[in-house]
Amino acid sequence: QSAADIARELTWVGTARSDSSAQPVAGRTGGGRERLAWIAAMAVVIAVASVAVWRGRTRTVSDSGPVLRTILPLGSGETITVSEHPSVAISPDGRHIVYSGGTPPRLYLREMDDPHARPIEGTDGALYPFFSADSTSVGFLADRSIKTVALSGGAPVKLVDLMAPNLRGAAWGDDGFVYFTPTYSAGLWRVRASGGEGEKLTDLGPGEKTHRFPFVLPGSKAVLFMVGTSRITSFDDARIEALSLGTRTRRPVIDGGSYPQYVAMALD
Repeated sequence: QSAADIARELTWVGTARSDSSAQPVAGRTGGGRERLAWIAAMAVVIAVASVAVWRGRTRTVSDSGPVLRTILPLGSGETITVSEHPSVAISPDGRHIVYSGGTPPRLYLREMDDPHARPIEGTDGALYPFFSADSTSVGFLADRSIKTVALSGGAPVKLVDLMAPNLRGAAWGDDGFVYFTPTYSAGLWRVRASGGEGEKLTDLGPGEKTHRFPFVLPGSKAVLFMVGTSRITSFDDARIEALSLGTRTRRPVIDGGSYPQYVAMALD
């Protein structure tokens, strides 16, 4: 019924798994990672179940096609960048994976049906990859700028400079704009995917300290985003709102949550 319930379930799951193991975990390599991965998988299951309970209905998702599972095999000395920003992006058409890795970081491209990744030229220092709506290009943060590069090749294009490397969310709509939050305490902005002057979309209201993690809805009529206020102690307690791009009005969607994502689902 709540995030606290999920946390209690995860604690119980982790304890039960360690207590039931017949082999000692001390000295085993990768044991912690295996346990964390298993708990993370359970978190997804519990979260889905929580959504079903919250809806209070027994609707089933229709079969929309085969389920695709994949892994990211890393070569010798290769790493995935871990930061406050998402390090992995999946293209909207489901055919590509881009991730930030290495030291210093750069972007790597992988086809879903190919276990090998290739570096994307011109992306040295890149963080926070995000795809274009048509899955043909990827955006990223580098050198205090938002840049884009075509998957087919070519030099990156700089869209807009930031005051500091503190990007707090970016999304590429099908209207030709990239939506972003330029720093820790700021509203939403957008810039044309061809580059140009940035345009402010929202101002922080009374008690609000940040608007982050935009997600452009299909058709680019509205943008989901997170509202953090001075009253919350965790972003789990933040608020999700929708901004109408036509009227520039805001509408609350969910109280308690962050990092909104929209997925189209066919329901019976």
